[in-house]
Amino acid sequence: MSAPKVYELVGGRVLELYLSDSESYANACALRMSRGFNYGGFLVPSGTIIETYPIYRVRGADNKIYILRVKDLVKYIEFNWGKPEYDMNPSDISSISGKKGLIITEVSGWNDAYGHATLWDGSSTGDGSRYHELDYYKEHYNGAVIPTRVMLWELKD
Repeated sequence: MSAPKVYELVGGRVLELYLSDSESYANACALRMSRGFNYGGFLVPSGTIIETYPIYRVRGADNKIYILRVKDLVKYIEFNWGKPEYDMNPSDISSISGKKGLIITEVSGWNDAYGHATLWDGSSTGDGSRYHELDYYKEHYNGAVIPTRVMLWELKD
C-alpha cells in the first residue's frame, strides 16, 4: 500500500500532518508497522515509553497511537523486544535466509529517512522492497546511498 493510502487509512492527526507537509512525511513504513502492532494486539502506548529517549508518536482517527519514524521504531522495538537476534552488515544478508520476522535496514544517504522497516518471510520482504540488498543501491543510486546495517527480530511460530 502506498504511503498516501496508508496515511488515509490511519487518518486523524497522522493524515493532517501528511497533508500539511507530504515531503516530510513521505515515508510510511514505521506507520505501517505501528498499524500492524496496534491491530495485532501490541498497542503502541501514549505517554513516556523510554525516559531518556522521546519517541515521536501521533494519534490516528481510530484514537490509536502511531510511530512515524524508523529511528523511533527501532528504539521502541529494542525497548520492548530487546536487541535484534540478527544484527549484520548488508553483505551478510544470507545469514537470515529461512528466518522470519521484522527486518529494519539502516541507510546512509537518504535525506528523508533513517532506513526502512518491513516484514521478512525468510527470503523476501512483505512489501516487495529490496532496501536490504546491496545491488539495489547500485542499480538505483549509483553508490550515493548505501545500506549500513540490517537488523532482524525473529518472529517464531
